[in-house]
Amino acid sequence: MEHPLALPSLITLVSTITLASASGPLDLVIRDGTLVTECRGPAGVVDQAAVDLVARALSAGGHGPPLAAHVVPGDRVAIALAGEIPQSAAVLDALCDRLAAGGVARGDMTVLQAAPLDLARRMAPPPSATTFDPAVESATSYLAADAAGRPLCLARGLVDADVVVAVGGFGWDAALAGRSLEGEVWPAFARSADRDALVADIARHGR
Repeated sequence: MEHPLALPSLITLVSTITLASASGPLDLVIRDGTLVTECRGPAGVVDQAAVDLVARALSAGGHGPPLAAHVVPGDRVAIALAGEIPQSAAVLDALCDRLAAGGVARGDMTVLQAAPLDLARRMAPPPSATTFDPAVESATSYLAADAAGRPLCLARGLVDADVVVAVGGFGWDAALAGRSLEGEVWPAFARSADRDALVADIARHGR
């Protein structure tokens, strides 16, 4: 059976691929019979089209019930933006619309954003978000204890909420053998001491 990519209209024969590098062009010689493909994601969208795209994803319920089914009228909902989120305003608009569809009042929705672990990076929170300051311990509350009995404290707004909707970017970190910590509620919304201790531990022990 012929491979579907073997159609003449889909094949471009190349013998060399040139990549840009700091030391100059890097030529990769392609052996005969090697399949070279270019994978591209969908085209980006902005403004209302971005809001509609996020809303459709939140309504689809591909891995469980749609977002609106997770809340009931009267719930206090905290939206936790962990790190920098592309088009965060569109994401928040769609999130709040879906939560409102589930009966949550706009006044019961709180948006809290935490800076990335790399504190040197500049973060521009959306206008409707409150920036979490990990250096203010009174802004955190006890959540649980770790295996050694040490208390783990998280942003008070997340601990006190009835429902927390976490929003973060997916990352891949080879030093951690997989998923990166960026975009995760912990340690993004933890105290400065806990954030710093985790970064130091990773630096010492890697994985």
